[in-house]
Amino acid sequence: MLLQDQQEFEAHEQALFNVVLAGFLLTLLFAFALGLLMARKVMQPLSRLAGQVRNRNQLHPLAPALAADYPNDEIGQLAAAFDSTLGEVRSLLNRERLFTSDVSHELRTPLMVIASSCELLDEVPLVPRRPRTNRPYQPCLLRYAHTGGDFSASGTRQRKPRDPR
Repeated sequence: MLLQDQQEFEAHEQALFNVVLAGFLLTLLFAFALGLLMARKVMQPLSRLAGQVRNRNQLHPLAPALAADYPNDEIGQLAAAFDSTLGEVRSLLNRERLFTSDVSHELRTPLMVIASSCELLDEVPLVPRRPRTNRPYQPCLLRYAHTGGDFSASGTRQRKPRDPR
């Protein structure tokens, strides 16, 4: 009888162990699934912000602010920091555009004066000299004047070093 009670006790003990093990594994699986779900939910605003920052239209002056879509938490503060930085970049690009247009205008006038002065010097013989058919300055000056002083559009080429002889 004692042996039978011992075997029943061990069978109940094994069944209890199996139930506890199954409960532990199910709890572990549930905790993993819940953790994965919560991590995705927490990371979703950050992923959305990263996608908006990667968008190339953010440098457009009429692009909407990023921080308006987020609450005033860590993600919202990060979005506000991106907005501030993008504002500075837009301002720098605008300043560069204005500078380029000013430089273009400021260079066009002196180049035209130089070109017209060179033409006048060619027309008025001050000193007897041999006739020049090759005027290397003229095409270059005219090209700069017609492109508005845009040196990047001039297509200039590198000069060959002179022979020291």
